[in-house]
Amino acid sequence: MQNRISKRQVRTILIAFLVIGGALAAMQPLEAQTYTVVYTFTGGTDGGNPFGTPLLYNGNIYGTTKGGGTNNNGVVYQVNFASKKEVVLHSFTGAPDGAGPLAGLIQDVASNLYGTTYSGGPTNDGTIFKITLTPQVTYTVLHNFAGPPMEGSQPAGPLVFDGLGNLYGTTYDGGAMGPAQGWGNTYEYSASGVFTTGQSFPPGGALPRGGLFRSGNKFYGTTSGGGAHSYGGTIFQTSNAMAIYTFTGGADGSQPLNGLVGDLE
Repeated sequence: MQNRISKRQVRTILIAFLVIGGALAAMQPLEAQTYTVVYTFTGGTDGGNPFGTPLLYNGNIYGTTKGGGTNNNGVVYQVNFASKKEVVLHSFTGAPDGAGPLAGLIQDVASNLYGTTYSGGPTNDGTIFKITLTPQVTYTVLHNFAGPPMEGSQPAGPLVFDGLGNLYGTTYDGGAMGPAQGWGNTYEYSASGVFTTGQSFPPGGALPRGGLFRSGNKFYGTTSGGGAHSYGGTIFQTSNAMAIYTFTGGADGSQPLNGLVGDLE
């Protein structure tokens, strides 16, 4: 395994949306769309450097920022789409609640929010967290990553649910394989609160930066490194722990940093 790729930091401080007129189901021509800045982060206590995709629910936008906040460890925010006003739901302190979230949030059927922090927690290996919105905003750490050799560390991609309410994700570092710091793994956090380590990389690539995509009982994802070409990266399926495709770093691309989307049914 050659040197790791750099963890690129996006400097964007704006959240922007395409506001599409008319019914949501109707696709309008491109020229009919309007670009609107909903909120501009200051990098102060309101947060700064949002990385993950925002979540729109009940007229509000929910998401995370890597920086800013009371302790400059990032925040979980809510922005009202109509008023363009922001509310900080949680400001990360580092330990014990986590720091520097890179992924966005997902939501369960009860409207609770779930996410991960890239670092922080007791061992600075990251966390899985839950935010309850009603009857009051409550932040709860569900799991503190312990790091190698058994657990992963530095979860960077978003979480995904299965049909039973279990959570799945990837870690960029850690796991049982590779060098002392590991090359990442997959994991499950069950609806009953049990954490289980899944596949450790390699085989099937190394350093997964994106989350997982679920199709039936199978999960798919990408790694930013590993495979037949150290800097190529792979597309993998967790059930067989092997790469489906290895990028060569040529015309087909290399180092995928995001997960997959699509219909594999």
